[in-house]
Formats: sequence, C-alpha cells, structure tokens
Amino acid sequence: MAEENGTTEQAKQPTPGSPPSTAPAKPRRGPSRGAVITFLIAIPIVLVATWFGGEIRAFFALQPWNKSLPRDTVQKFVTALEANDRAAMKAVADQGLVVTPPDEGPIIALKIGGPPMEPPKDIEMVRPLTSVSDARIQYDFRDVKALVNVHMTAEAGNPVVFVVQPVKGEWRVKGLSLMP
Repeated sequence: MAEENGTTEQAKQPTPGSPPSTAPAKPRRGPSRGAVITFLIAIPIVLVATWFGGEIRAFFALQPWNKSLPRDTVQKFVTALEANDRAAMKAVADQGLVVTPPDEGPIIALKIGGPPMEPPKDIEMVRPLTSVSDARIQYDFRDVKALVNVHMTAEAGNPVVFVVQPVKGEWRVKGLSLMP
C-alpha cells in the first residue's frame, strides 16, 4: 500500500516544466460586477438622451457659449437697415422679409415672418436705438423652434426682438416682433 500511496503522491505532484494544477473553477452565478455597474450607468444616460434629444441637438446648433453669432447676424441686418441696403438685408434675413417701399427710396416699414396679413412695422418701431453689443440674448432650446431672441430698444422707445436662427449652417434673422 505504501507503494500505492507513493505512486498516487507522485501522480499528484506536477512534472517539471508543466503548469501547476489549479482547483476546479466555481461556476459563475450571474453577470460580473463591472457589467452591472456599466448597465446601471448606461441605461439612465440612454433614457435622458432619448427624452431630451431634441433639446440637446438644439443646444449644440444654437451654441450658447458663442453669443457673437446671433449678435453679428443682427448687427449685419441693422447696418443694412441703416444704409437702406435691401440686398444686404435679404442676404441676412429669412425669405419672409417685406420692405416698404420694395425697390428704392428710404425704407419706411418692414416685416420679417409673422402672419401673412400682418402689415409691415414702421421703421421707428423697428430700428434699434441701443447697440447690438448691449442686447439681451435669450435662447429657446425647444426642438421645434431652436431659436435665439435678441432683445433691444427701438428708436420709438419700445422693445423690439430680433428672432435669429441657424439655417443650414448660416445664421438668419427669422422674425421681428414688437413687445408691448
């Protein structure tokens, strides 16, 4: 028996040059801790991105960290308005720009966007008195709108809001409203 014990003991010992034997692996009981943590972090991120996807796209389209983009657009429009340069105004404004008179002479009224039957606004009610650099900028990140309101004071003393929006990578004056 001693020989038998000796042979079994020799069988248990690894031979030189072979890897040591390991204990049999325990069966896995579920996903790893890292997989669970990744899952718990990824699911809320996906849900938030899905729920607020439109607002996130609007945020990056409007670039609120760069307020010079909407200000420069309004400044180009105001400079063209002061110079009676209809071509420069049309280059910066949306397709809904209506200028009175349409061809020549000093501009006496204008309209951008709004209801079709709304008459153009008198130029004194629209032409800004304050500088564009002093204008208050307000962002609307709703996916449907995604626009910037540039609030200024007109020559007549009333508040005027230029609505600016990026269209195919270029900023445009999309609307004009008078605040009561």
